[in-house]
Amino acid sequence: MTDTAYHLVGIGGIGMSAIARLLLARGARVSGSDVKRTPLVAQLEAEGARVSIGHRADNVGAVETVVVSSAIAHDNPEFVAALERKLTIVTRGAMLAELARGHKLVAVAGTHGKTTTTAMLASIFEGAGLDPTVAVGGVRVDTGSNARAGSGAWFVTESDESDGSFLYLNPTIAVVNNIENDHVASDADLGRLLEEFTVFVNKVPA
Repeated sequence: MTDTAYHLVGIGGIGMSAIARLLLARGARVSGSDVKRTPLVAQLEAEGARVSIGHRADNVGAVETVVVSSAIAHDNPEFVAALERKLTIVTRGAMLAELARGHKLVAVAGTHGKTTTTAMLASIFEGAGLDPTVAVGGVRVDTGSNARAGSGAWFVTESDESDGSFLYLNPTIAVVNNIENDHVASDADLGRLLEEFTVFVNKVPA
């Protein structure tokens, strides 16, 4: 990923910003856009990302890959520009899986408590001297960041079942805190969610 250029649409989101930080730590050139300049966006700029406020086609510069969150509509001008230029477009979940590739992966899922559990596990792995890479869906109290680029074998991440993106991951250890119907509108949707969790946990090596 060194010197590869990525553009993140919705870079100020908590999950997207963690990806941006890990890409920057690996030597990638990172640009992005969001609807407003938040403290998190300002931090990303200080860390080396080039962030545009507002979504416009010309925000997508000389990049190889465009990363989009599930919140980005397909009529977003930057998404449309990437399609027209035939750039590689990947989802946030797919990009997270790519960053985790080659690591032993701890993936935390569940309706409640994912962020807290992921942060706790990250702290434990760090305290054990394992130097993990970490992506959390919130800013950690102990580090003040939602990402950590380690040099060890382990990657600890929060994963998102609400949009099915946790199925991109291939965990060595899968943590499921709980399963409730917060993100579903019907019994059929709950059945689909349970099926996806079954696929998720069955990815763990025997």
